Amino acid sequence: MEQITIKQVSLSDINQLQKIGKETFFETFSESNTEENMANYLTEGFSFEKLTDELNNSTSMFYFALA
Repeated sequence: MEQITIKQVSLSDINQLQKIGKETFFETFSESNTEENMANYLTEGFSFEKLTDELNNSTSMFYFALA
């Protein structure tokens, strides 16, 4: 059985967090949104500035599950 490690995301992981967030959001919601709405949200909702603010917020935490 493969062991899974849980790692809290830090600012040094922001590129990977952005990539995973965009891919997951697109796969989940693209069929029920217009192309324009998706492009706008992916740009704004997963911007480096927004993710940096969220990662610096002490009440907001992100984790990666690593196999």
